[in-house]
Amino acid sequence: MRAILTLSILAMLAGQATAVGIVTGADCEGGGIRVTTTVAGEVPPEWVGYIVARYADGACLDEFLLTPTMIPFTENLDVLDEPDVAGITYVYRAWAMDDQGERQPLGPVISTEMAAASCQGAVAMRGTFEDWGWAMFVMPCPENCWLGGFMEQWPEWIEPYADTGQVFDFYGDLYFGFEGPLLHCFHAEFANCEVVGTSQRTWTEVKRLYHDR
Repeated sequence: MRAILTLSILAMLAGQATAVGIVTGADCEGGGIRVTTTVAGEVPPEWVGYIVARYADGACLDEFLLTPTMIPFTENLDVLDEPDVAGITYVYRAWAMDDQGERQPLGPVISTEMAAASCQGAVAMRGTFEDWGWAMFVMPCPENCWLGGFMEQWPEWIEPYADTGQVFDFYGDLYFGFEGPLLHCFHAEFANCEVVGTSQRTWTEVKRLYHDR
């Protein structure tokens, strides 16, 4: 499924002569996460390369640069990331770098530059959820830098708990689009919002992962 999606996105990007796109992939592999990038499109002259950063979902850890040095747009990335902390959903994002050394968000198409992996039983989202009629929306626990967003699929048994304030751990595949995180949830468990450790990153900074576009 991921391979078909990647090919479709690349075909779309190839047809946009004025936009550069990076398709980022993240898949569980052994005890690590295989992170890849595929570059397509025409690069603006002021952009000289790109970097890839790792963020933690549900744990307020500092940003980690997977690429200590900038990668030219002529090269794709293929690396096995082995985070120190296991059992966490990790989000990877590619950023363009301009000739002034500043980060620039990629676009304007869907957020192909972002990918996530929930390995070793990691929770993808934690919070309450609301029934918006056409989809469910997860309101994240305010502690520990959890991501919230839409659920496109979910276990039917949780539906009566919509809009009740009941907290759940949601497990599944996390994607990113125009409106932020999108979860394909295949399992859910009752949970509580709890503070674990000291936050080093604010919720505003977490939301910047997908709103700074």
